[in-house]
Amino acid sequence: MIAEWMAYWLTLSALVAVAALLGDRACRMARRPLRWVWMIGLTLCVTAPFAAGGGRWAWHALIAPARTLPVHHAAPVPRVPVATIVRIKAQRLESPLAALDPWLVAAWVLASLAMAAKLVDASRRMTRAQRDWTSATVEACPLLVAPDTGPAVAGWLRPRIVLPAWALHASRGDLELIVLHESEHVRARDPRLLLYAAAMVVLLPWNVVLWWLVHRLRRAIELDCDARVLRHAPDVAAYGALLIEVGRRATTGPAVMLAPLSAGHTLLEQRIHMMTNRPMRNSLLAALALCALSAAPAAAGTLLPQPAVTHPAIHAPWMARTPGGDSASLAAVLAMKTALRKLIVAQEQYFADHGQYAPDVARMTQYATSAGLHIRFTWSSGYAYVATATDDGSPGATCVVYIGWIPASAWPATRVEHQTGDEGAPACEGDGKSAHARWGAYARASIVSQLARLAAVQEKAHAALGVYPDDAGQIWANRFDPALHFTYLQADSASWAVRAAYDGEPGKSCVVWGGAAPASRVATDAAHRTGGSDTPVCDDF
Repeated sequence: MIAEWMAYWLTLSALVAVAALLGDRACRMARRPLRWVWMIGLTLCVTAPFAAGGGRWAWHALIAPARTLPVHHAAPVPRVPVATIVRIKAQRLESPLAALDPWLVAAWVLASLAMAAKLVDASRRMTRAQRDWTSATVEACPLLVAPDTGPAVAGWLRPRIVLPAWALHASRGDLELIVLHESEHVRARDPRLLLYAAAMVVLLPWNVVLWWLVHRLRRAIELDCDARVLRHAPDVAAYGALLIEVGRRATTGPAVMLAPLSAGHTLLEQRIHMMTNRPMRNSLLAALALCALSAAPAAAGTLLPQPAVTHPAIHAPWMARTPGGDSASLAAVLAMKTALRKLIVAQEQYFADHGQYAPDVARMTQYATSAGLHIRFTWSSGYAYVATATDDGSPGATCVVYIGWIPASAWPATRVEHQTGDEGAPACEGDGKSAHARWGAYARASIVSQLARLAAVQEKAHAALGVYPDDAGQIWANRFDPALHFTYLQADSASWAVRAAYDGEPGKSCVVWGGAAPASRVATDAAHRTGGSDTPVCDDF
């Protein structure tokens, strides 16, 4: 859900901000540039949640472990009005915050569009303003002269120095310092850093921590520029007096200016304090200690509950077994469906009394099943659940049903035929109808999907190592169905070929190869089919 996801992102961002603050202090003590600390902080603020959660979000707090529940024999379920059962079908019970998801997404998109429009408008206003400014060369530096705008740098990709007309009448020493300051901004490509920061704000306009990081980045850019200027002209008194005078007279004019020499009173005080502050004793040791301390927030981030990572593209949904013989009687299937429908009614009654669904069958005192029929919750929460029914007399038959919002990792499906139904509608297998053809289609589709994924990661490994891996287990961060077995027919620096077989389909396989054409023919076991490069082909399952 978007609300929990945003809260997780904000928490990680706050930890990144604390680490950046400690790193900033360490760089000050060591007299090192500050802006890169905040640039790294900005980048981590945006990317850290993806690294922590793998880019797939399913909150672990909503996922409960599967558990087998005892069958409680009690009085039969009383009759319930038809309206109650209809409401079960029509109502989708979710977490209360899930209702906010569409509004949060809409607000996010609108805020990003508004920020992007503001940046585009600022660029257009800057372009229009430059038409009225005069080109000039001051201290061998080409720049623009505006009536009452600057000193500053205008433009992101092609920055130009802008001086106000009054600056041309300043003393030669002050004019040299003004031009030197703005030239240092251009030389260090500070406007591009600010453009990067603005892009991050456009992506995440709701992240208040990100806004604070951008503010600290702008301040670090000015402090670094002051340090570079003083290395060229080490007259701290003259430069400090110039900052005060420029801060009193400067203005940004009608357009948005980048990297201005002037600043607010608070930043001006900090800049003067930074220039006049003497380094403390053992400052290098203190800086190293702060750097070590900044790792603490990163360690705290690893302790945060991470979103669950699922791999639906490469994980086969069935168990490693051959399909059943469809030997279950229609009476057994009908009994399981009836038990699940009664379970839904009993759960709705429990929800009406307690405000949440029962976590186990034993708490529903008015629910009972026949002998030999078992109900198991494979996933449950206060607002949703998945239930499975089995019958001792028909081991090849299962039925499933779900109510409410179910995460992808717990999506209900029968064990062999992968049957699934609508909310509140039991779905069964082993109902006397042959499902092997459909099950085989599922098997082949999943194997082809996993082989396509294997081909992609083989190429990535070859680009990094110069050789194709000869073992799927060597491929980092990939989980393949344990019932699927890869046999590498060839793997070297030029090409590779793999045959894949599934436990439930003996004598049949799929093949794929990549790189240069293999020296020998690569074909499936049954139909002897071959394919092209990176194109899996299979037997008929």
